[in-house]
Amino acid sequence: MSKIKLKYDATLCVSVLLLILIMTMPTFSQTKASHEANVVVKILESSYRFKKLTEGLEERIKKNGGKTYGIMFTGSPNPKKDSANAISKNYEINLHESYDDRMVVIARFLFDPAKQQLFEVDSEDGLDAISFDRKLLPLFNNK
Repeated sequence: MSKIKLKYDATLCVSVLLLILIMTMPTFSQTKASHEANVVVKILESSYRFKKLTEGLEERIKKNGGKTYGIMFTGSPNPKKDSANAISKNYEINLHESYDDRMVVIARFLFDPAKQQLFEVDSEDGLDAISFDRKLLPLFNNK
């Protein structure tokens, strides 16, 4: 076999393995995250924007042949505990649709602990502040 063919086969195998790994990873709700991350999820779920995005979403996904929707931390001050991909001073969250062969990110959010503010990340990586139940902040601040 040629070196190019072997390199292509190896790349294809790695890609397939990564896809399998991603698709079989437990969703956020199935993992034991930090207290702060759990409160951030409650903060996100309390926002009008999140409620609007997820209203009827599961039914629409199933009509398209998908399974459900979920959230995933992509950044966290405690990435190992929160099953996040990277360390960050903020909590960075993706809302995604789940299909057998892919996960489609439909919205990105960020909670800034220093500013005690939830943001939606727009398509140009700008931050749009969104309202949420501020009564949840003491829960976040009490570790």
